[in-house]
Amino acid sequence: MNRNEQPKRRQPVLRVYLLAAFTLTILFGYSDSAFAQSQWATSGNDIYNTNSGKVGIGTSTPFSPLHVVGAADTTTFTGVPFNLAFTSNNTAAAGVGAGISFGGAYTGTTLTGFAVISGVKENGTDGNFAGALMFSTRANGPGMAATEKMRITSAGDVGIGTTAPGYKLDVQSGQINASGGLCIGGDCVTSWEGVPGNTDASNLTTGTLDNARLGVVPVSKGGTGLTSAGTSGNFLRSDGTGFTSSALQASDVPDLSASYIRNQTGSSQSGGFNVSGTGTASVFNATTQFNLGGNLALSSAGANNITVGGSADTVQIPGRLQVTQLSGGGNNHLCRNTSNQVADCSSSLRYKTNVAPFSFGLSLVRRLRPIRFEWKDGGMKDVGFGAEEVAAVEPMFATYNDKGEVEGVKYDRISVALVNAVKEQQGQIEAQQTQLKQQQAQIAAQQQQLKQQQTLIDGLKKLLCRQDPSSDVCL
Repeated sequence: MNRNEQPKRRQPVLRVYLLAAFTLTILFGYSDSAFAQSQWATSGNDIYNTNSGKVGIGTSTPFSPLHVVGAADTTTFTGVPFNLAFTSNNTAAAGVGAGISFGGAYTGTTLTGFAVISGVKENGTDGNFAGALMFSTRANGPGMAATEKMRITSAGDVGIGTTAPGYKLDVQSGQINASGGLCIGGDCVTSWEGVPGNTDASNLTTGTLDNARLGVVPVSKGGTGLTSAGTSGNFLRSDGTGFTSSALQASDVPDLSASYIRNQTGSSQSGGFNVSGTGTASVFNATTQFNLGGNLALSSAGANNITVGGSADTVQIPGRLQVTQLSGGGNNHLCRNTSNQVADCSSSLRYKTNVAPFSFGLSLVRRLRPIRFEWKDGGMKDVGFGAEEVAAVEPMFATYNDKGEVEGVKYDRISVALVNAVKEQQGQIEAQQTQLKQQQAQIAAQQQQLKQQQTLIDGLKKLLCRQDPSSDVCL
């Protein structure tokens, strides 16, 4: 039959066609000359035609175009009572089965299909009996096919807007309107405001919000979007688009920001972790110690004492170190090694190589010019050397900054030249002492010689006076 034809209106009849594929098509409409030639005029065994547009199966007085009366079959196919069977003999495949098409005139008396209810195989697994019931409707427009709008799965799940419902009622891409109310677990309400735990004004002011009912609130609705609180001790962090539960990072507290973050178990700041302030009057409190990367950074060593790191750690200060006050009674010197670490001033040969004598002494010391002066910073009077003058005499006795400029004097190194100077002077003294002893020996010898000469002169004088008493030497 061509459904696009415009048949002339005649008496209503029921037309039943059994096609080659064993598909039963039932059309309710009006008779025309083509159909009048093949009208069913005779009743059969248990099948009755009233010739008034009604057919009865199991009844001779049908009250609808098709009226079926009889005991329900419960042994074939589904195992549940049924009186009318529609089956397909197509090869088994997912979505294949039989259905009922409902149609009517879409304009004048021209017929078309509006909706289909189909029973289909739910999956493509061979030997699997699972079936689903599909409800399809047709949208407006020529050539538009009916598309599935609702499905009942073999598990009893009902899906609207989805072919794979995951719940007893699963509605996708749409809203549910329950004008008479909504019941969950026997708890029925007639408005959203009446749902226990709903975030109305009274819930917020009385603190009776039910988190279990509220569920996960997305960021777009003012929530965090998190399903759990995360690891104990974590913080709620925002990257500008969402939230995460993670450890606190340095970037979470920007410089000069009015940030306040706390994670503590007690009521006082010392009970846990506290950062507060605007950058000009910030406060950080830690009862025992502060770690960075799992390593000890700061700890308390008693009242007003702080320990930085551990015994094997290195504390690095990229900038300048300022110490306002020093303790008294110190007896050790401190130096800076090539790794810019503060260390004991060592002089062991274990740390030295290319050892050679340094012979400059008195000649070097004589060239140094001691000065007295006043420091520009503070005006304190002092004595010492000019570092530039010392560097001109001996560059190794001066210190230099990162730019290579002369910065200071190695006063302790000058003692090396002083030792050599003392040695030189001591050599001179010892030489002078040797010379003095030699001179003293010469004087003693001369005195002995003079004494001998005097004895000889005295003896000659006595001899002369015996011979000539009147001599001048004898008077």
